[in-house]
Amino acid sequence: MNLGISSIDDVTVTRVLVTLLAIPLFAFGVAWGLIWQIERDWQEALAVSYQNVSAEQRAARTLARVCDDPRGRSEMEDACRVLEGRRWMRLLAAVTGVAGPVWLAVIAAAGRIARTRRALLLYVFRPLLQLTNVFLILFIAANGALAVAVVVFGEAALIGRVHFLLVGIVAVSAIVGVLSIVARTFSLVRVREVRVLAKPVHRRDAPALWDLVDTLAARVGTQPPDHIVVGLEPTFFVTVATVQTVAARLNGRTLFFSLTLARILRTDEVRGILGHELGHFKGEDTKFSTKFYPIYHGTVESLRTLAAMGGTGATGVPLIPAIAILSFFFREFVVAETALGSERELAADTVGASLIGERAMGIALIKVCAFVGRWESIRKEMAGGLRAGGTLASAVDVGARAAQEMTRLEALEALGERLAAHPTDLHPPLADRLANLGISLREVEAAALDTEPDDRAIAVLSDHEAIAQELVEMERRMVERAIGDTAIPRSALGGHSAESPPDRRR
Repeated sequence: MNLGISSIDDVTVTRVLVTLLAIPLFAFGVAWGLIWQIERDWQEALAVSYQNVSAEQRAARTLARVCDDPRGRSEMEDACRVLEGRRWMRLLAAVTGVAGPVWLAVIAAAGRIARTRRALLLYVFRPLLQLTNVFLILFIAANGALAVAVVVFGEAALIGRVHFLLVGIVAVSAIVGVLSIVARTFSLVRVREVRVLAKPVHRRDAPALWDLVDTLAARVGTQPPDHIVVGLEPTFFVTVATVQTVAARLNGRTLFFSLTLARILRTDEVRGILGHELGHFKGEDTKFSTKFYPIYHGTVESLRTLAAMGGTGATGVPLIPAIAILSFFFREFVVAETALGSERELAADTVGASLIGERAMGIALIKVCAFVGRWESIRKEMAGGLRAGGTLASAVDVGARAAQEMTRLEALEALGERLAAHPTDLHPPLADRLANLGISLREVEAAALDTEPDDRAIAVLSDHEAIAQELVEMERRMVERAIGDTAIPRSALGGHSAESPPDRRR
């Protein structure tokens, strides 16, 4: 069964309203029909008992008016109790039906305000999300009560009896739904955990790299990271989220250093990239880097997981309203977050450029962005080679060959709108980043073609070859598990070391 709203991106106001109003509107209609039936039966009884009273007088003497009068109620206690149950059902349906759109309006208003004053994201996002979770619990509980009432009162009116087994099933489903919401929605508000295939390097093991980072942090005007991890992924990033590596679970500020990119970047270009990342811990950006983004992205990931869990099957029915309203919540805030993220990245680019100059910074961004576009094909090449049982160079070597391919002039020309991969932020298009630096792709494309510089940044890490080979072996095992083949011998990685690529010609 398709629940209708399966992801954050697949949501419209109309679909959310339909999802939220379906049960309340149906229950309201049932309650109204039952009340009408009770009043009709009451009028028929009056017509039999009071034939000499005019129809107008009997119509004015409704059961509701009788029950509102203490004396009348005492004489019609059983009938009044039946009517009262249906009236409460109608009231609950009305309140629940109104509450959904009202809360959507609150979310929409908060999202609009955050778009004009994005600093409010720091103070509005998490509290409002928690309040939304409370609302959802009450809303799902009300929907469950309405569903039970529809079954109990509907069966009693239609067939004169109630199947309590059916009532029990509906009630248990409602309870399970509420418990699911309690268990899952509050777990949404969490700081993201980053899992990377990387190895932590300590100061004693990589003094040159740490000295470089310490120097850059001082120039940027921020504290150096607590941890540096090195990996094969073509990205550099800093995060305050918990980082799970192959060897340790790290808390605090962590910097990821890419061995793969360091092989095609010059030392000054890496200085600019690292300056960019450290710039996220400077000034006002520190608050967003430490207080907002780890929670925002962790919550987005959890919501996508929740949507996947409730995407199919009857067991996902209780999650429909939660997925709908939470998806709407993020849709309203994503515009403000996207604009904020672009501003942060452009400001961080400026910080990096202040260390090495705009031209060198632009070249570094081009290389990184171009390489990222080839990373998925690199992984597919690895998996394909292993499936075929043939030899395959290490991920670093494959990446180096890809670097040569991606730096053809025609490949560079297609980079303008590409986004750079990053595990915690969505970067603006490359064209916007270059324009922010006051340069164009044409001005620096010749320098960007040089992916075998004499001054390679990888030299800042003395034992990079051994670390890369260790990570390559781990990558091999991951691919092996992913494709489900039998054990693949280490010789399948080929005869080249992780840091000694085969002969390549331009």
